[in-house]
Amino acid sequence: MSDLLNLLGAQGTTAFDPVRFGALILASLALGCILAALYERRYGGSGGLIVTLALLPATVQTVIMLVNGNVGTGVAVAGAFSLVRFRSVPGTATEIGAVFVAMALGLGCAMGQVVCAAMLLGASVALVAAAEAVGLGRRNGGSRLLKVTLPEGTDWDGLLDDLFRDHGATWELTEVRTSHLGSLIDLRYRVRFRGGEMPATFLDAVRTRNGNLPVSCAKVEDGQSL
Repeated sequence: MSDLLNLLGAQGTTAFDPVRFGALILASLALGCILAALYERRYGGSGGLIVTLALLPATVQTVIMLVNGNVGTGVAVAGAFSLVRFRSVPGTATEIGAVFVAMALGLGCAMGQVVCAAMLLGASVALVAAAEAVGLGRRNGGSRLLKVTLPEGTDWDGLLDDLFRDHGATWELTEVRTSHLGSLIDLRYRVRFRGGEMPATFLDAVRTRNGNLPVSCAKVEDGQSL
């Protein structure tokens, strides 16, 4: 049995210990599932991202343990992982941060520092909770993408400025374009409303100003392009 384990084990500088490896895998999966559950509860996110956060610590832990003491294998694995960048869509800041935390959990478990990894997870959750409690990073609830459609021939320059001021908003006109063969004008604004939510009275005022043509308001991340 020992010969079989040696044959199937890694040809590194240390012998493969299936009991230790299994215990660390369970610890990595447990920490990953906790991180994924907390992220889904707070930020939502796609099912693929949630599953990735749950599996990433165990995957990183396995990779680190396999390349331990083998420089050539480590370089090859690093090159393979770098290709993932070109097959993935850009993520938000919260997604990237969660992925880095998951990788750190896997690294901690690979080194046998399960308690350290658990403390990192606890500290990350506490920091996010504290930041939300004091409103750090929200900047009045985040930006809104406001799209307003106007009829042809409307003098759109400064048309909604008084409405923005009356409702205590800060705004920036980011795009003006025509549609429907020039019969309509589409305006796009990046807006921040006081309190974070668009007042219903503002929407009614805009509809009165643009002749009841389509108006939409969507939340966007600060770093997201319009």
